[in-house]
Amino acid sequence: MTRLNRPQALKIEYWRLPGGTRLGLRAAVVADLHNRNHDRVLAAVRSVRPDLILIPGDFMSALDGENGPYAPDERHTNLAGFELLRRFCETAPVYYSVGNHEFAVNDENRRRIRAAGAVLLEDAYVRADGFWIGGVNSAIIPGDHLHTPAPNVRFLRTFAREKGYKLLLSHHPEIYDRYIRPLGFDAVVSGHAHGGQWRVGDHGIFAPGQGLFPRYTRGIYDRRLVVSPGLSNHTFVPRLFNPPTLVVLGL
Repeated sequence: MTRLNRPQALKIEYWRLPGGTRLGLRAAVVADLHNRNHDRVLAAVRSVRPDLILIPGDFMSALDGENGPYAPDERHTNLAGFELLRRFCETAPVYYSVGNHEFAVNDENRRRIRAAGAVLLEDAYVRADGFWIGGVNSAIIPGDHLHTPAPNVRFLRTFAREKGYKLLLSHHPEIYDRYIRPLGFDAVVSGHAHGGQWRVGDHGIFAPGQGLFPRYTRGIYDRRLVVSPGLSNHTFVPRLFNPPTLVVLGL
Protein backbone atom coordinates (compact mmCIF):
# COMPACT_ATOMS: atom_id res chain seq x y z
CA MET A 1 0.00 0.00 0.00
CA THR A 2 2.82 2.38 0.85
CA ARG A 3 4.43 1.72 -2.51
CA LEU A 4 1.16 2.43 -4.33
CA ASN A 5 0.61 5.64 -2.39
CA ARG A 6 4.02 7.16 -3.09
CA PRO A 7 4.08 10.62 -4.77
CA GLN A 8 2.93 10.40 -8.37
CA ALA A 9 4.06 12.44 -11.32
CA LEU A 10 1.87 15.49 -11.85
CA LYS A 11 0.14 15.81 -15.21
CA ILE A 12 -0.87 19.00 -16.98
CA GLU A 13 -3.94 18.78 -19.21
CA TYR A 14 -5.41 21.50 -21.43
CA TRP A 15 -9.20 21.51 -21.60
CA ARG A 16 -11.56 23.77 -23.49
CA LEU A 17 -15.27 24.28 -23.02
CA PRO A 18 -17.35 23.45 -26.10
CA GLY A 19 -18.15 26.58 -28.05
CA GLY A 20 -14.67 28.05 -27.93
CA THR A 21 -12.84 30.42 -25.60
CA ARG A 22 -15.34 33.24 -25.35
CA LEU A 23 -13.30 35.20 -22.82
CA GLY A 24 -9.91 34.42 -24.35
CA LEU A 25 -8.54 33.53 -20.89
CA ARG A 26 -6.46 30.63 -19.57
CA ALA A 27 -7.33 29.43 -16.07
CA ALA A 28 -5.26 27.07 -13.93
CA VAL A 29 -7.60 24.92 -11.85
CA VAL A 30 -5.98 24.03 -8.51
CA ALA A 31 -8.43 21.56 -7.00
CA ASP A 32 -8.06 19.27 -3.98
CA LEU A 33 -4.45 20.04 -3.16
CA HIS A 34 -4.96 19.04 0.50
CA ASN A 35 -1.77 20.83 1.54
CA ARG A 36 0.57 18.60 -0.42
CA ASN A 37 2.92 18.87 -3.40
CA HIS A 38 3.40 22.60 -2.89
CA ASP A 39 6.62 23.04 -4.87
CA ARG A 40 5.58 20.79 -7.77
CA VAL A 41 2.21 22.49 -8.10
CA LEU A 42 3.71 25.98 -7.94
CA ALA A 43 6.18 25.10 -10.70
CA ALA A 44 3.41 23.60 -12.84
CA VAL A 45 1.11 26.61 -12.41
CA ARG A 46 3.87 29.05 -13.28
CA SER A 47 4.83 27.01 -16.33
CA VAL A 48 1.38 27.36 -17.94
CA ARG A 49 1.31 31.18 -17.56
CA PRO A 50 -2.34 31.44 -16.51
CA ASP A 51 -4.47 34.57 -16.72
CA LEU A 52 -6.20 33.50 -13.51
CA ILE A 53 -6.06 30.72 -10.93
CA LEU A 54 -9.23 28.99 -9.77
CA ILE A 55 -9.34 27.09 -6.46
CA PRO A 56 -12.63 25.14 -6.16
CA GLY A 57 -12.00 23.92 -2.62
CA ASP A 58 -9.89 21.63 -0.42
CA PHE A 59 -6.75 23.64 -1.00
CA MET A 60 -6.02 23.33 2.73
CA SER A 61 -7.53 21.58 5.77
CA ALA A 62 -9.12 22.44 9.11
CA LEU A 63 -9.25 26.22 8.63
CA ASP A 64 -11.16 26.65 11.87
CA GLY A 65 -7.83 27.30 13.61
CA GLU A 66 -8.21 24.22 15.78
CA ASN A 67 -7.53 20.60 14.99
CA GLY A 68 -10.91 20.23 13.28
CA PRO A 69 -12.49 16.94 12.21
CA TYR A 70 -10.13 16.41 9.27
CA ALA A 71 -6.45 15.46 9.34
CA PRO A 72 -5.59 17.12 12.70
CA ASP A 73 -1.94 16.14 12.30
CA GLU A 74 -1.70 18.43 9.27
CA ARG A 75 -2.73 21.70 10.90
CA HIS A 76 0.84 23.02 10.80
CA THR A 77 1.02 22.57 7.04
CA ASN A 78 -1.56 25.32 6.54
CA LEU A 79 1.30 27.80 6.95
CA ALA A 80 2.88 26.31 3.84
CA GLY A 81 -0.53 26.56 2.15
CA PHE A 82 -0.82 30.27 2.88
CA GLU A 83 2.68 30.82 1.51
CA LEU A 84 1.81 28.90 -1.65
CA LEU A 85 -1.33 31.00 -2.00
CA ARG A 86 0.77 34.18 -1.76
CA ARG A 87 3.05 32.91 -4.51
CA PHE A 88 0.06 32.05 -6.67
CA CYS A 89 -1.15 35.62 -6.28
CA GLU A 90 2.18 36.87 -7.58
CA THR A 91 1.54 34.80 -10.71
CA ALA A 92 -2.10 35.67 -11.53
CA PRO A 93 -5.37 36.73 -9.86
CA VAL A 94 -6.60 33.96 -7.54
CA TYR A 95 -10.24 33.11 -6.78
CA TYR A 96 -10.78 30.71 -3.87
CA SER A 97 -13.99 28.91 -2.87
CA VAL A 98 -13.84 26.59 0.14
CA GLY A 99 -14.53 22.85 0.12
CA ASN A 100 -15.65 20.35 2.72
CA HIS A 101 -12.19 20.10 4.34
CA GLU A 102 -12.28 23.89 4.86
CA PHE A 103 -15.93 24.17 5.86
CA ALA A 104 -15.26 25.78 9.27
CA VAL A 105 -12.92 28.55 8.10
CA ASN A 106 -12.60 31.16 10.84
CA ASP A 107 -12.08 34.91 10.63
CA GLU A 108 -8.33 34.69 11.28
CA ASN A 109 -7.83 32.38 8.34
CA ARG A 110 -10.14 34.43 6.15
CA ARG A 111 -7.82 37.35 6.84
CA ARG A 112 -4.80 35.21 5.96
CA ILE A 113 -6.32 34.16 2.67
CA ARG A 114 -7.13 37.75 1.76
CA ALA A 115 -3.74 38.98 2.99
CA ALA A 116 -2.12 36.56 0.54
CA GLY A 117 -3.99 38.44 -2.19
CA ALA A 118 -6.69 35.89 -3.06
CA VAL A 119 -10.38 36.69 -3.53
CA LEU A 120 -12.31 34.47 -1.11
CA LEU A 121 -15.76 33.58 -2.42
CA GLU A 122 -18.09 32.21 0.26
CA ASP A 123 -21.59 32.38 -1.21
CA ALA A 124 -20.39 35.52 -2.97
CA TYR A 125 -19.50 36.75 -6.43
CA VAL A 126 -17.45 39.58 -7.89
CA ARG A 127 -16.90 41.27 -11.21
CA ALA A 128 -13.63 40.16 -12.78
CA ASP A 129 -12.07 41.28 -16.08
CA GLY A 130 -15.13 41.20 -18.32
CA PHE A 131 -17.11 38.49 -16.50
CA TRP A 132 -18.61 37.46 -13.17
CA ILE A 133 -17.08 34.85 -10.90
CA GLY A 134 -18.61 33.41 -7.74
CA GLY A 135 -18.26 30.59 -5.27
CA VAL A 136 -20.95 28.59 -3.51
CA ASN A 137 -20.13 27.24 -0.07
CA SER A 138 -19.78 23.49 0.06
CA ALA A 139 -20.47 23.28 3.77
CA ILE A 140 -20.71 19.77 5.09
CA ILE A 141 -22.03 18.16 8.24
CA PRO A 142 -19.13 17.39 10.62
CA GLY A 143 -18.58 13.65 10.93
CA ASP A 144 -20.74 12.98 7.86
CA HIS A 145 -18.27 13.56 5.05
CA LEU A 146 -20.00 11.25 2.59
CA HIS A 147 -23.13 13.40 2.36
CA THR A 148 -23.60 16.91 1.06
CA PRO A 149 -26.37 19.15 2.39
CA ALA A 150 -28.14 21.62 0.13
CA PRO A 151 -26.16 24.69 -0.98
CA ASN A 152 -27.30 28.28 -0.52
CA VAL A 153 -30.02 28.33 -3.17
CA ARG A 154 -30.84 32.00 -2.62
CA PHE A 155 -27.25 32.96 -3.40
CA LEU A 156 -27.19 30.78 -6.52
CA ARG A 157 -30.39 32.35 -7.85
CA THR A 158 -29.19 35.87 -7.13
CA PHE A 159 -25.89 35.26 -8.89
CA ALA A 160 -27.61 33.62 -11.86
CA ARG A 161 -29.65 36.78 -12.52
CA GLU A 162 -26.56 38.84 -13.36
CA LYS A 163 -26.12 39.74 -17.03
CA GLY A 164 -23.03 38.50 -18.83
CA TYR A 165 -20.67 35.56 -18.58
CA LYS A 166 -20.91 33.84 -15.19
CA LEU A 167 -18.42 31.32 -13.80
CA LEU A 168 -19.24 29.44 -10.60
CA LEU A 169 -16.82 27.59 -8.32
CA SER A 170 -18.65 24.68 -6.70
CA HIS A 171 -16.54 22.13 -4.87
CA HIS A 172 -19.16 19.37 -4.97
CA PRO A 173 -20.15 18.30 -8.51
CA GLU A 174 -22.99 16.17 -7.15
CA ILE A 175 -25.09 19.29 -6.48
CA TYR A 176 -24.96 20.27 -10.16
CA ASP A 177 -28.00 18.40 -11.47
CA ARG A 178 -30.48 19.51 -8.84
CA TYR A 179 -29.31 23.00 -7.90
CA ILE A 180 -27.06 24.46 -10.59
CA ARG A 181 -27.98 23.06 -14.00
CA PRO A 182 -31.36 24.89 -14.19
CA LEU A 183 -29.78 28.29 -13.53
CA GLY A 184 -27.82 28.71 -16.74
CA PHE A 185 -24.27 29.47 -15.59
CA ASP A 186 -21.76 29.59 -18.43
CA ALA A 187 -19.13 27.55 -16.60
CA VAL A 188 -19.05 25.61 -13.34
CA VAL A 189 -15.72 24.41 -11.93
CA SER A 190 -15.67 21.58 -9.39
CA GLY A 191 -13.39 19.02 -7.77
CA HIS A 192 -14.00 16.78 -4.73
CA ALA A 193 -14.33 13.47 -6.62
CA HIS A 194 -10.55 12.93 -6.98
CA GLY A 195 -11.16 11.42 -10.39
CA GLY A 196 -13.05 8.55 -8.79
CA GLN A 197 -9.85 7.57 -6.90
CA TRP A 198 -9.36 4.42 -9.01
CA ARG A 199 -10.12 4.57 -12.72
CA VAL A 200 -11.01 1.74 -15.06
CA GLY A 201 -10.99 3.06 -18.59
CA ASP A 202 -13.01 6.26 -18.56
CA HIS A 203 -14.84 5.47 -15.34
CA GLY A 204 -14.11 6.35 -11.73
CA ILE A 205 -14.85 3.81 -9.02
CA PHE A 206 -15.97 5.88 -6.02
CA ALA A 207 -16.56 9.49 -5.01
CA PRO A 208 -17.93 10.93 -1.73
CA GLY A 209 -21.50 12.09 -2.23
CA GLN A 210 -21.85 10.02 -5.42
CA GLY A 211 -20.96 6.54 -4.23
CA LEU A 212 -19.81 3.71 -6.47
CA PHE A 213 -19.31 4.34 -10.18
CA PRO A 214 -19.98 8.08 -9.82
CA ARG A 215 -21.24 10.16 -12.69
CA TYR A 216 -19.00 13.22 -12.29
CA THR A 217 -15.31 12.47 -11.70
CA ARG A 218 -13.14 14.13 -14.37
CA GLY A 219 -13.78 16.00 -17.59
CA ILE A 220 -16.40 18.35 -19.02
CA TYR A 221 -20.07 17.48 -18.72
CA ASP A 222 -23.17 19.17 -20.13
CA ARG A 223 -20.86 21.51 -22.07
CA ARG A 224 -20.15 23.59 -18.95
CA LEU A 225 -19.48 21.51 -15.81
CA VAL A 226 -15.72 21.10 -15.39
CA VAL A 227 -14.67 18.45 -12.86
CA SER A 228 -10.97 18.40 -12.06
CA PRO A 229 -9.49 15.08 -10.92
CA GLY A 230 -7.47 17.02 -8.35
CA LEU A 231 -3.84 17.43 -7.43
CA SER A 232 -3.31 15.21 -4.44
CA ASN A 233 -4.72 12.61 -2.08
CA HIS A 234 -6.00 12.82 1.49
CA THR A 235 -6.62 9.15 2.22
CA PHE A 236 -4.56 6.00 2.64
CA VAL A 237 -6.37 4.60 -0.43
CA PRO A 238 -4.03 5.21 -3.40
CA ARG A 239 -4.98 6.76 -6.70
CA LEU A 240 -4.81 4.11 -9.43
CA PHE A 241 -4.59 4.97 -13.15
CA ASN A 242 -5.48 8.47 -12.00
CA PRO A 243 -2.46 10.78 -11.65
CA PRO A 244 -2.71 14.17 -9.92
CA THR A 245 -3.64 16.62 -12.64
CA LEU A 246 -3.42 20.38 -13.14
CA VAL A 247 -6.26 21.33 -15.46
CA VAL A 248 -5.63 24.37 -17.66
CA LEU A 249 -9.00 25.58 -18.82
CA GLY A 250 -9.68 27.80 -21.82
CA LEU A 251 -12.54 30.20 -21.03
